[in-house]
Amino acid sequence: GYSQSTEKDPGGIAGAKFVGDFTGIGFDGSRKPHLVAGDAFYDPTSFELDEVEWEKVSGKDKEKNIRLDLARDYDLAGNAAQVKFGGKLSRRDKTSDTEVWVYDDFTGVGLDGLQS
Repeated sequence: GYSQSTEKDPGGIAGAKFVGDFTGIGFDGSRKPHLVAGDAFYDPTSFELDEVEWEKVSGKDKEKNIRLDLARDYDLAGNAAQVKFGGKLSRRDKTSDTEVWVYDDFTGVGLDGLQS
């Protein structure tokens, strides 16, 4: 068998990070953690855009494989019997080229201005 695939992403936003300054935040509970935070944590005006990641990806994946299965039926003292033997060889070559640009130093861009 033979297979080949390629992936090309011409570029797009991979992630964005917002930051805020909060005090008195923690977790409560032993089995399932429960977030304990004040009302400011849930207010979009408390967060500012810190950085944006833009990435471009190009990848290629090739696989070659071969399989061999052998079986032989025979009679052993009046009883049906079978001997089986097999093997598989697989080779895979995968490459990926990812370029990431990080933009930062945003001033005055808050989470509240990005809501829909």
